Amino acid sequence: MLREAVSAGVYEPDQRRGQLFPRVQILTIGDLLAGREADYPRFGTAGKPALF
Repeated sequence: MLREAVSAGVYEPDQRRGQLFPRVQILTIGDLLAGREADYPRFGTAGKPALF
């Protein structure tokens, strides 16, 4: 499953050229409980992350 996630490639948003984000990310319950978050572009104002 991890191999397939990596093979999905990366996403480079227009607003953040040079920053790459995995298209598919796998987080386990253990990861979430440990505080890990998905890696995604955070667009906001005044240096604050946007809320989704």
